[in-house]
Amino acid sequence: MFSNLKVRASYGVTGTQDIGSSRYLGLYALSSQYNGGTAATPSQLPSPGLTWESKRQLNAGLDIGLFNRINLTIDAYNNVTDNLLLQVPQPLSVGFEQRWENVGKVINNGIELGINTVNIKTEDFEWTTDFNINYNTNKLRELPSDITRTQPTWSISQIYRNDGNLYEFYMPRWLGVNKETGAPQWEVINRDANGKEISRSATSDYASATYQEVGSALPKLQGGFTTQWTYKTSH
Repeated sequence: MFSNLKVRASYGVTGTQDIGSSRYLGLYALSSQYNGGTAATPSQLPSPGLTWESKRQLNAGLDIGLFNRINLTIDAYNNVTDNLLLQVPQPLSVGFEQRWENVGKVINNGIELGINTVNIKTEDFEWTTDFNINYNTNKLRELPSDITRTQPTWSISQIYRNDGNLYEFYMPRWLGVNKETGAPQWEVINRDANGKEISRSATSDYASATYQEVGSALPKLQGGFTTQWTYKTSH
């Protein structure tokens, strides 16, 4: 019955610093003029304590083979990345909107299932199928503020927030095309003096639209299916 049975487990810690070079330095730009000469102006705040992100990875898996025709693979994982390298908003008195810092953590948990079957196998013909599906959760924790922007101008429509994930969009909500004029439309959230929502309307001016959470790019499930037929292969 069992043609294969294997239990797997692994644990490891890796580091990453993929944010470019010299991010810990205080930098100056020589692009200004003062009293007829070249002037140096600050272009980047120093971050002397900046260090690598560290990812702790725990994986466990099970491989099962049945009748030399069915192979089942199950994998579960827990990945925790600490000391995230993010651009953190700064007080206006600093003179810069953001600075690189090690803050927060991201927790990835998931399970993956894969099935390979040999449906028909003769001397001249073979039919096999492969199916896989995986489920993943991704949560941000211990960020220093409610929302950490990915860009100082919101031009990149993503945010990082506690209990959110790495792929959440923060942008004007698309409402489609105006049926009468053909103009694009986005949503405006109208609020009173206390910040309470009182109504919603449409606008064709993108700059006037309200930035809001509009969903995540992280799918709930991912998977694939392939099948293969082989006829009279040469030996």
